[in-house]
Amino acid sequence: MKFAARLVLIAVFLVLSTSVGNAQATIIGSDAARQERARERRNEVDLERRMNDMRALEPLARRQVKRDVPVIKTPELDKFAKERVMKMRRIDPSDLGAYADFSKKEKTGIFKLFPNLDCLTPNLIRLDGGCVDFVPLSSDFSFREVGYTDGNYHDIGFDGQEFVSKAFFSQGIFVSFGDIPIREIGQENEALRYLAEFQPSVKQGEAKKAAKKFEYGFETKGFKYANRIAATEGTTYGLRIIAYKMGSSVPPPTANSSMIEMKFLSLQFDKRVDMTVVFRIIRKEANGGITIVWKELARSDAPSIKFAENEVLADFKPRD
Repeated sequence: MKFAARLVLIAVFLVLSTSVGNAQATIIGSDAARQERARERRNEVDLERRMNDMRALEPLARRQVKRDVPVIKTPELDKFAKERVMKMRRIDPSDLGAYADFSKKEKTGIFKLFPNLDCLTPNLIRLDGGCVDFVPLSSDFSFREVGYTDGNYHDIGFDGQEFVSKAFFSQGIFVSFGDIPIREIGQENEALRYLAEFQPSVKQGEAKKAAKKFEYGFETKGFKYANRIAATEGTTYGLRIIAYKMGSSVPPPTANSSMIEMKFLSLQFDKRVDMTVVFRIIRKEANGGITIVWKELARSDAPSIKFAENEVLADFKPRD
């Protein structure tokens, strides 16, 4: 019900076309092969459930949106397309073996991301021509939810060249450690010090200034911090994701609710926390896909931003 409720709200502000299956990332135990088979089964069941949810919610979305706003249909994933997604997401056995001991620890995982290519239309997912390498529903990931997600709720997105962290009402901050094994990264790392010490503002105006700084990126003590970063094989990264809570009340949804109101209402169905992770690209494939191993370093309650009476309800980040 939680996912379905969020989809109703998402549908109203027209992101049904990019809503994603929240298939669990690989979290490997002592038997890597067994864990991988179980992950694939969960992936398949969850993907089918998500597509069923979206099909069921489309008529409701049509009734709820304003008449002058078109509803974007969700393209159907046929059996071939779903099997292809599952196959492409499969982790190479050598990577599972190389990180088997690392992944026995809590709050670690391994998953794949694929470039978000321009291959999705309102009624069709293209897998031909320049889209032959496109893997639907596999370009955005949430470390908070431990699964693939929609771009509005991601912690990390991948466009083929860069990682981005620009989800709605969230602040993402990347830093690169270079070619340092992920096992060697801990809280005492110098590059992580800024991420740990950064104090997120609870005022819209100040949060907006900080977001602008991270949009352009800045350097301090030899490290660059930004909301996007080049994706390079053999590189380890740090990421702090501050998924703000909404501190002001928003009226319950009605047929006259604005899109921005619906977006804020949808946050109640997302796990809003302040979290720091490290991750490493351990493989980059010819089709553009990358394999990432990660671990969580810190987690705390998310801060809230409360809007003043004279402030316009809006995200604090610059628009693209």
